[in-house]
Amino acid sequence: MTTYSPLGIVPKHWLKYKIAGNTSLAQYIADLTARLGQLEDLAKETDTSKGVWLGGLFQPEAYITATRQTVAHQNGWSLEQLSVSVTLDQTSDKDAFVIEGEYIRHT
Repeated sequence: MTTYSPLGIVPKHWLKYKIAGNTSLAQYIADLTARLGQLEDLAKETDTSKGVWLGGLFQPEAYITATRQTVAHQNGWSLEQLSVSVTLDQTSDKDAFVIEGEYIRHT
C-alpha cells in the first residue's frame, strides 16, 4: 500500500538515498529531478570533459570505480596499474573525468 504525505514530509519509503533530515517534500522532489536530469544527460553523453555533479549521483563511489575501469580498458591496463589523483585545474586530457560543483574545505 502506498501512502502519501499531505504535510509536505518525505515518506520514509522514498529515502533510498541519503538526504538531510530536515528536507521538505518540495526540496526532495527538486533534488530528485536534478539527479534524474543529470543521469539522463550522462546516458546521452560520451565526452568526459563535460563534467559531472558527483554529489548528484545516487552512488558516487560507483562512478569513481567506472572511471577507473574505463581508463584501464581504453589503455589495456589492469586496475592495479592505476592510481587515483585529484588535480584542481581545467584539463582537456582524454583520461580525465571532470567533476563540477564540488567544494573543498580545509579543516
